[in-house]
Amino acid sequence: MILIVDDDIAVRTSLELLLSGAGNSVLTADNPLDALSIINQRVPQLILLDLNFSIDTSGNEGMQLLKHIRAIDSKVPIILITGWASIELAVKGMKLGANDFINKPWNNEHVLQSVGTLLNLQVPVLKHATRRQLDADFAFHHIIGEDPEMLRILETIAQVAATDASSRFGTIAVIMWEYLRLLVFPHPLSWDYSFNQIELTNLSNPKALVSIAAHIALLGAAIYGLRKKKIWSYCILFYFATMSVYSNLFVPIHATVAERFLFSPSLGFCLLIAYGIFSLLKQKRKEGEVPGFLNYGMLLVMILTTAYTFKTVDRNKDWKDSVTISRAGAIDSPKSARTHSAYGSSLMQLGERSTDQNARNAYFREALAETKVAIDIYPHDINYIYNFGVLSYYLNDTTAARKAFAKAVEMDPEKLNALFNLAATYETAGNHVRALHYYQQVQKKDSAFQNVTYSVANSAIKQNMHDLAIVNLRAFLRHVPSHADAHNVLGVAYYNKQQLDLALHHFNQALRYAPNRHDIYANAASVYYSQQQYAKAAQYYEQALKYNPGNASYTSMLTACRRMAGIQ
Repeated sequence: MILIVDDDIAVRTSLELLLSGAGNSVLTADNPLDALSIINQRVPQLILLDLNFSIDTSGNEGMQLLKHIRAIDSKVPIILITGWASIELAVKGMKLGANDFINKPWNNEHVLQSVGTLLNLQVPVLKHATRRQLDADFAFHHIIGEDPEMLRILETIAQVAATDASSRFGTIAVIMWEYLRLLVFPHPLSWDYSFNQIELTNLSNPKALVSIAAHIALLGAAIYGLRKKKIWSYCILFYFATMSVYSNLFVPIHATVAERFLFSPSLGFCLLIAYGIFSLLKQKRKEGEVPGFLNYGMLLVMILTTAYTFKTVDRNKDWKDSVTISRAGAIDSPKSARTHSAYGSSLMQLGERSTDQNARNAYFREALAETKVAIDIYPHDINYIYNFGVLSYYLNDTTAARKAFAKAVEMDPEKLNALFNLAATYETAGNHVRALHYYQQVQKKDSAFQNVTYSVANSAIKQNMHDLAIVNLRAFLRHVPSHADAHNVLGVAYYNKQQLDLALHHFNQALRYAPNRHDIYANAASVYYSQQQYAKAAQYYEQALKYNPGNASYTSMLTACRRMAGIQ
C-alpha cells in the first residue's frame, strides 16, 4: 500500500489516479494526524509526503512528520513532494531519512519511475555470489573493491538501473508496436498520441514483449536478406533507419507517437507490399496459375487500394487547417492532454479573431471545456493552467482566472505573462492594492514587459499615489511618446497635485493623439475651469458633448461655464 499525505485534494486525487492506474493500492491523508493514524495501524510500502500543510512555506510541518514516521519505521521509503522545493529543503529532508525529493509540478513518468524504483528496492533479490558475476552482468569492473558493503551498494545500483531501464524500454517497445499497427491498420489516425493516450509501462507488458519479438524477427530477416541482396530486406532496413529517428530509443524527442512520424518510414512498407505482390504474380506465372490467381490477387489489391485510398482522402479533410486537425486529434486521441489543449488553443484563436460577441463567447466556452479536459488528464502543465486563466478572463470569470494565474505563478514565478494577468484580474475586481503589488513584481523582473510601467502608474493613480504615477508615466512616455492614455493619466496625476499647467499640457498632448476622446476634453475643461478660464472650459465641454451627446454631467458643466463667462 502507498500512502499519499497532502492537504491539497487536487494533488491527492491526481497522484492517487496515477499510482492506482499503475496497479498500486493507495490510501490518502490530508493532515499529519490522519497520516500517523494510518501508519500506526499498517506501515505502508511507500509514502509520498507533502512538506507544507498551511500557507507557511518553510517545510517545518512536513519535516516534523518525517521525523515521527522515521521513529515508527526507519526503512519505509519516503518521497518528499512540495511546490516550494529548494536545495536546502532537499538536503534537510535527506538528512532526516527521505529517499527522494520531487518538485511540483511533477512529471508523471518521473514519479512512476521513482516510486517503482523504491518499491523494487524493497523486494528481496537473489544475492550475487561473487564480484566477478556482478562485473559480468553490469560492467562494474572499473569500480575497485570486494568488501561486502561495496557489493551491497553495487547490487542496489543494479536494481535501480534495471527498474528505470524496464520502464523506458518497455514504453518504447509499446510505441514501436503502435507504429507497426498503424502501418497495417491506419485507424484511428491522430497528429498526437501523447500522455495518457499511450501510458507509461514496462517490459512485463505483453504488448511490449510481442513488439520486441516482432522487431527482432524483422531485423533478423532483414540482415539475412541483405546478404542475398533481397529487395524486401532493403525495404525493412529503410523502415528501421527512418523510424529510429522518432523511436525515442537513441534520442528523446519529447513526443510519443504521431502519424507524421510515419510519413517517411511508411515508404519502406509501401515498397515492401508492392514488391510482395509483384513477386507472387511472377511466381504464379512460372507455375501456370496466372489467370485464376490474377483474379484473386487483383481483387485483393483493389480492396486494399480502395481502403487505403478512402482513408487517405478522408484524413486529408482533417488536415485542412489547424482547427480541423486539432479537433480530429481531440476526438481520435481522447486521452491525450496535448490534443485537447491544442484544440482549445485553436478555438481561443478563433474567438480572439471574431468580431461578433456571441460567437466569441461560444468559442471561448468550448475552448475552456477542452482546456479543462487537458488539465484533468495532466494537471501539471503550466501552459494549460495559463490558457484556462485567459479563457476564464475572456468570459468575465475573474475569480477563476485569478486562481489559474496564481497557480501558474506558483508553478513558475518567472512566467511574467501569468504574473501580469494576475495583476489585471485584481485591477478588474477593483483591488488596486494587490494589482499594484503584482504589476511591480513584473516591473522588477522586466520593466519593458507589456507596458507594465504604464500599468503600475494606472494602479498608483487610483490609490492617489501621484508621485509614483508621475515617475512611471514619464519613464513610459520617453519610450512611447504617442500613447494618448498615458498622457491623459499623467495629466490627471498633475491635476490632483494642482500642477495645472503641466496637467493641461498632457491633456492637450493626449487630444493630439486621440482627438475624439470625450473624457480627455472633459479633463482639460476641468483644468480651465479651475483656472477660471470659463470660456475656454465651455469650448472643451462643447467638444466633449460632440463626441458623447446627452451626457448630463457635461451639459451641466457647460451651462455653468457659459453663465460664469457671461455667454448666452
